[in-house]
Amino acid sequence: MNEIAVGSARTEPERQVEKALAAVTERGRAEHHLLPVTGGLMNSNWRITVEGKPKRCFTKLPGAGTDSFIDRSRPRNT
Repeated sequence: MNEIAVGSARTEPERQVEKALAAVTERGRAEHHLLPVTGGLMNSNWRITVEGKPKRCFTKLPGAGTDSFIDRSRPRNT
């Protein structure tokens, strides 16, 4: 599976993770790349690589309808 450059989303899940990434970071000039991570039942899972940074990040976006059975307003330690 190939990484996807941020700004070149083609599918709805790709657009959703781009929107979430834009909400939490100022991208500046660094290139960001996304790679879907398989294994979630309802969530959309992604590995994020930032050009010039030695570590990658992981994010998950809640699946549609999961708010009806998961209370996301409660703080958690993870």
